[in-house]
Amino acid sequence: MIIQSHVAIKCRIAYIRLLLYPLRPLSCSQKLLTSQLLVISLFDYADVVYVPIINQDLLNRVQRIQNSYFCFSYCVHKYDNISPYYQRSG
Repeated sequence: MIIQSHVAIKCRIAYIRLLLYPLRPLSCSQKLLTSQLLVISLFDYADVVYVPIINQDLLNRVQRIQNSYFCFSYCVHKYDNISPYYQRSG
């Protein structure tokens, strides 16, 4: 299906762009802005179209990218709870 290939390509691009970890000396607000521009913008433009018809597997892939985004932006460790950061950004 075309939606699956589209989401898979966008996920690959997002993970490549999340290789911003060498930029750690940036402040959290700078990381947040940079990662919003490079990662979240990939999924934000078409979420209205493909979210209603996306299956659970693809939704989980997008969720993992979003979790990685929050971990990078807010300097959260891998096993820490990120729910407060979702509320902070929303």
